[in-house]
Amino acid sequence: MEIVTKEMFEDYKNELNKQLNEIKNAVENKQTKKIMKNKELKEYLGVSYSTLDKMRANNIIPYKKIMGNYYYNICDINRVIRNI
Repeated sequence: MEIVTKEMFEDYKNELNKQLNEIKNAVENKQTKKIMKNKELKEYLGVSYSTLDKMRANNIIPYKKIMGNYYYNICDINRVIRNI
């Protein structure tokens, strides 16, 4: 079992904030269409499918499921990213 120190926690927090800011900047710098599917959104956010799946499961990003396919309104996604 590893003991987590305050410094370790701060390093983790700083790295997470850095990654979130990188995603936020990537989102703000890309021109997009209004609706995206999984593959497009993964590339847009620079995340893996499993991360996208976790974001859906934890209600972090809004989506619609139509006939087994997931669709994302990019305006809603950008709003979520800006509020992180």
